[in-house]
Amino acid sequence: MHRPQAPMPSAPAQAITRRRVILGAPALATLLVAGGSAGRAASDRVLVGTVDRLVGEASVVVGRTTRPLAREGKLFVGDRVITSAEGRLEIACTDGSTIIVAAETTVTLSEFTTNADGSGKTAVLAMVEGLVRVSLSRLGVWQRFEVTTPTAIAAARSTEWIVVAEPAHSAVFVVHGRVEVVDRQLLGGVILDPGDGTDVRAGAPPTVAKRWGQKRVDDVLSRTRLP
Repeated sequence: MHRPQAPMPSAPAQAITRRRVILGAPALATLLVAGGSAGRAASDRVLVGTVDRLVGEASVVVGRTTRPLAREGKLFVGDRVITSAEGRLEIACTDGSTIIVAAETTVTLSEFTTNADGSGKTAVLAMVEGLVRVSLSRLGVWQRFEVTTPTAIAAARSTEWIVVAEPAHSAVFVVHGRVEVVDRQLLGGVILDPGDGTDVRAGAPPTVAKRWGQKRVDDVLSRTRLP
């Protein structure tokens, strides 16, 4: 049974989201790469984490340079990760969170910042296409962790969720915790609880939160498994 659509996010959440949408994921990634990591020494770059597990081939784009990724390779803010048709990897973040990047995925580690007083963190993953699975550390203090796609923004503070991105369609599924999902045009929003999913098509608000069928759940989970 479909549940009624959740109310729109609170005013503070809308303000944060609107700031992201106005700048846009591609623009944000470009600013970070062009003005940040590409023109700075490696010692000055903000470390996101390291490649903990890797299957198949994957590469990282830093500025105008593309190089293959290997286990224990370091990844920094502004880096764009690209996996092959058979590639997938797990990023072990510095705070204990993990990001699994499935095959045929392109995602930029756009933002990982900590408040000056250390009271909270904000992160943004900008997906072009593919699938990622995010598991936030319970020890971290996340004010907001966002995954953006061409059609949607999924955000949470402490949870585990999966985002699928295509040019005109995105899907979000929650494994644990709670996730807020809005479309890029802020036409609507939903709150997802464990086992819930939503679809976001270009020019439309997210569909109402609903339980996904087991076949669909098994499919997205299988795409993020690593030996």
